[in-house]
Amino acid sequence: MLKTIGFTHANAVVLTGMSYEQEAAYFRRQNENRRIIATFDDFKAGLEEKDEMCLRVNEIVNANGFQIGRGNSFYHIASIQALFTIVKDFGYKVLDDTLCLLASTWSSIPKASRCECILGVPEIVNRYGMAEFAERMKSEFAVVIYEYTEAMRMQGSAGSSTSRKKFCRALVTNYNKGLRSNSKKRLVWED
Repeated sequence: MLKTIGFTHANAVVLTGMSYEQEAAYFRRQNENRRIIATFDDFKAGLEEKDEMCLRVNEIVNANGFQIGRGNSFYHIASIQALFTIVKDFGYKVLDDTLCLLASTWSSIPKASRCECILGVPEIVNRYGMAEFAERMKSEFAVVIYEYTEAMRMQGSAGSSTSRKKFCRALVTNYNKGLRSNSKKRLVWED
């Protein structure tokens, strides 16, 4: 490649004596301060390195029928960073419950595995548990997305934490529709 663009010499670093996992770890570390490694490439290198978080996230994703990567299907998750955020903020159990809840509620809707959904649902799981979410929310996705989009539009640009709380609030509002104010099933929203 370098010859093709006119170079006759190039510096190279040749490393020997490393295991496959060490090579993957070196790839991740040597590039982190020079150029941004695509999240997907970093994740794949983490799997090869046998990084505990990468392995656990991948295991949970696969156990719930999802795949990491781009695709038009509901079961393709492109936002790897969202998965890591859930683990860092809430833990592996909430990630597992979140993906289980998404799959049992909105698996027929490809857009339901977008980043804002993946980040919004763990807020409800963390606050209220699994509740009767799947039964009550199956047909509510379009309304939830509309209310979330409107709330974000009114607020303007916001961070990840604010965004997921807005999505959670839209979920709670729609979950509570049709429940009496004194119902034990009703979820109480607290900022």
